[in-house]
Amino acid sequence: MEDQPREPTRKIPALKLGIPLQTFTIIAEENIHAGRAVTFEGLIASVPQDKIFGVSTSAAHAGDDLDLVASGTVIAEAGGPIQVGDAIIVDRLGRMTTLPTLTEFEALKQDCCVFGDALQSAEEPGDYLEILLRR
Repeated sequence: MEDQPREPTRKIPALKLGIPLQTFTIIAEENIHAGRAVTFEGLIASVPQDKIFGVSTSAAHAGDDLDLVASGTVIAEAGGPIQVGDAIIVDRLGRMTTLPTLTEFEALKQDCCVFGDALQSAEEPGDYLEILLRR
């Protein structure tokens, strides 16, 4: 039998919106994709020290309304491999990633903002997973 084209390996979220407990609508200060971490200033969170307001549930252009989940669970985009239970920080694109070899205590000493915990795993950048936001 000849090799058949393989289906894409990206995972589809089990839940479309997670279980949002607190949501906000803010004005996006730049173009923001769905599933990205957003700061209180309406910008994509791009360094682990950024304080996270929430995770976007829709895409928005600069100046448009942007819906965020600030507490509860949310479907977010991974920036790399993540295992269930990993503490979540952001990568430079506002995607979810894990603490690189740092313990949570060491990360806090470096002002890294751990803002969630993975409820699902992700294998590669662009996968979607459910995370529990810490508040």
